[in-house]
Amino acid sequence: MYKFFSNKSLFLNSFLVLFLLLLIQNSVFGQIGGKTSLEFINLPTHARVIGLGGANITSQDAGEQQDINMHIENPALLTEQTHDRLSLAYYGYSAGISNVNLAYGHDFKKLGAFSNLAFSFQYLDYGNIESYDALGNSLGQINASEYSFGVSHSQKFDAFRVGGTLKIAGSQLAGYNATGVYLDLGGTLKHPDKDLRFGLVMNNLGFLISNYSPTSDYEMPMNILLGASLKPEQMPIRFSLTLQQLFRKNIAYNDPSRSTTLDASGQIVVEETSAFDKTLRRVVLGAEIIFSKNFNLRAGYNFLRRKELTLTTRPAFVGFSFGGVLRIRSFEFAYSRSLAHIAGGTNNFTMTLDTKKLFRKN
Repeated sequence: MYKFFSNKSLFLNSFLVLFLLLLIQNSVFGQIGGKTSLEFINLPTHARVIGLGGANITSQDAGEQQDINMHIENPALLTEQTHDRLSLAYYGYSAGISNVNLAYGHDFKKLGAFSNLAFSFQYLDYGNIESYDALGNSLGQINASEYSFGVSHSQKFDAFRVGGTLKIAGSQLAGYNATGVYLDLGGTLKHPDKDLRFGLVMNNLGFLISNYSPTSDYEMPMNILLGASLKPEQMPIRFSLTLQQLFRKNIAYNDPSRSTTLDASGQIVVEETSAFDKTLRRVVLGAEIIFSKNFNLRAGYNFLRRKELTLTTRPAFVGFSFGGVLRIRSFEFAYSRSLAHIAGGTNNFTMTLDTKKLFRKN
């Protein structure tokens, strides 16, 4: 296995070939928005991934500082160092919408080869929503919420680690319900000496148990991600590059209402998106400034978010995100802010507890 890493051309070309195969695949799915049920399970839920741009499958600290939440992004990032770590994350959206996530990892030794397990629970609450009929008469308030529960496991094979997460997801929207069962599959390849890791994840392979109505259309909220993280030896920064939505042929959406160009007959001319622009929309960049093992800062940039949510008159810092983490003994406090729109950003607070340290006998 180490000979594999010593051959740099083979090491890099293997992932280049994999990347090209993913890009040239002919997906039957078109544009990204408004076609899938239970799309909420693709939302970022914790401070690390939000601070790094909203998508990351390879970033991980060393030793006991490893983040239990990263197994949600890539089940192959579940390791022995994440055992007995309990995490609670709160993500506050606009209009009172909130997303809560709970994660825990443990080594169940009695299960033998399947002892390395982690659990996650996500609850997205839309709050109480005022309901009206077609004439504008009030019908009172309705409730809307969505949830998912996952069980993850990983195994190591030399420099490779593979993992999977089995998830049950449900949605309740004003009396309409949907439930699905999904599987996430992930893998990582780590350099034996350097802080260099590659990752590949296929999310949400599965099916619906029930849909909102018998006539509802359905597509899986599937996502394929390819990523890499690197910390140069002489720099206190870990860089990350993540490519998202590789399952879809085209993720660009051009809003006709934003176009001001008219043809000879006065009709709006729909803008065309260049191939370069379409490629950039898949890219998420992240960086972590590592001051010490107990204090890091994070920043990210999401090209797709900027293209979809920015205002042409005032682009500001839409698409950027930032955050940090502070560790004090058995506790870890992380905060991230994502700038999703000129109207304001969203905040995530994540607290992680190392229960093994907390309850360790003297």
